[in-house]
Amino acid sequence: MMAKSTGARKKQKAKYDEQNVENEMRMYGMAVQGCVDKLTRQVYEDWHNGWEKQAVTTGEWFMALRLPLQKVLDIGVEEKSCLKQCNELLKILSTSWKDLNEVESRVEVKTMLCDSNDDKSFELDLPWSETPKDISAFSYGNRAEDLFAYIWNALLRTHASLEGTDEGVLLQCIKDASDNDGKVVKFDGLLCDPDEDEDEEPDDAPDGKALARIIKEKESEWKALWS
Repeated sequence: MMAKSTGARKKQKAKYDEQNVENEMRMYGMAVQGCVDKLTRQVYEDWHNGWEKQAVTTGEWFMALRLPLQKVLDIGVEEKSCLKQCNELLKILSTSWKDLNEVESRVEVKTMLCDSNDDKSFELDLPWSETPKDISAFSYGNRAEDLFAYIWNALLRTHASLEGTDEGVLLQCIKDASDNDGKVVKFDGLLCDPDEDEDEEPDDAPDGKALARIIKEKESEWKALWS
């Protein structure tokens, strides 16, 4: 079992009902997608002068990421459970980001996030660290795909290292993570914060050797899958 840093959160090992988790994940996804739908309506109603309200909505989308991302870290990484459900949630978040950027607003979504919402941030508790990770709209507002890649990386590493993980599900998850299009953090690269210019991983971070081996050995198989 993965060692934990001194002072890291300690939780009793939990067993999760996959259907309940799936329902909860769906609710998180609906909340995030609701922000995309709201922005779409606002742009349709007032493309020229409505950018201030639209900026508020992009900020709501960003802040709505905290709970689902924390849930993936808690259940998928710390408890090493529900890989399929966690992967589906990350797909929903990644798709919502792409959809958000396709809304033809007068001011680009990334600009609204980085400029009008630069004071918005939230923390994620990392299972392998006693220090929460600060997630700010200023840093990730123009590259949310890298944030998703970071969490995907931890999820895939964790389950690639477990005995009994369904290989078919894992390969599909690798394909989905690859299609997320992370530019800074590669899902099979270092598990470290790109904002910190780190070239070494935290000691207790999920090991990536098993994942790297599977990615290489099964490359033709996972690349042939549909997302």
